[in-house]
Amino acid sequence: MSQLSCSYVRLSTFLFIKVKIGWDFKYFCAILKVKRLFSIAVTVLLAGVLAFADDRPKIGQNYPNPAKEKTFVDVEFNSSEATITLSNILGEIIYVQKVPRSGTYTINVTEIPEGVYFYTLAADGQKVTKKLTVKK
Repeated sequence: MSQLSCSYVRLSTFLFIKVKIGWDFKYFCAILKVKRLFSIAVTVLLAGVLAFADDRPKIGQNYPNPAKEKTFVDVEFNSSEATITLSNILGEIIYVQKVPRSGTYTINVTEIPEGVYFYTLAADGQKVTKKLTVKK
């Protein structure tokens, strides 16, 4: 399941709620007229957010991009293992790395020629792909 965090600020009769699910931020605003409704409103709001939270694998944009020697990629998934694959513009696989858990991983690009590449996270029976540029 994705990581969930919630913070709020109450101004007069407004409550601004910021919810983070994984890497995605969601903003909500609720109008409060009676103090008793506060716990009910927050409970209903969080139940709705959790209902829409997805468990699909996620891969962040690599940094730095363009990469010169190495680049870092943030991944999030629920399966016991996943794979990061780097392929060139023709679809030829250049690099494969197994990843045991969600986190930040390093891709070494020192031996890879300049150009545009695609990195793919395969986990939970799904794939997510992003673009990477290598410059020397």
